Amino acid sequence: MAPLGPAGTPAPLRHRTYVVIFRHDTPGEKRFDVALIAAILVLGCAIIAVPTGIVTAEITAARTPPRDADRPCPSCGAVGHERDARFCRRCASPL
Repeated sequence: MAPLGPAGTPAPLRHRTYVVIFRHDTPGEKRFDVALIAAILVLGCAIIAVPTGIVTAEITAARTPPRDADRPCPSCGAVGHERDARFCRRCASPL
């Protein structure tokens, strides 16, 4: 039978989870349960965070304009300026 809250209403999920994990176990099993819950929590966060980081990196790389490596600076000879650059990124002279 599920634990009941005040006035006979069903208890919240957090309370029911606590009861199942900590009140119905022996002390030896509690350590295993806590370790298992921690592992599931870490694994669940990794499953969400890693693909999110990969997608974010790909979106950022797609939005970054490519560099124009063929146009050297007339003053210092630096290459690799942005396509819409009007000044050198190294010496700030007009391109």
